[in-house]
Amino acid sequence: MDPEACVQRILDACGEGAVDMEPFLEACEDLAEWLGKGGFVPKSIGDINSSMVLLLRLQGRDAAAKTIAEAQERA
Repeated sequence: MDPEACVQRILDACGEGAVDMEPFLEACEDLAEWLGKGGFVPKSIGDINSSMVLLLRLQGRDAAAKTIAEAQERA
């Protein structure tokens, strides 16, 4: 898994206007799994903004949101 490409998938899903929820959630889960297994924090993780993390929490993906937010703090 390429974590930089995964961040890009998250950003693409959030594109202009409405969020394409299924690809957004899938990419967030993939990134959280990568990070949870000790994978390196991608340089582009700062491009995931707090609204995206909040949206992830609102969709019931608290563990993924926490993992991504913690990785952002480490970056």
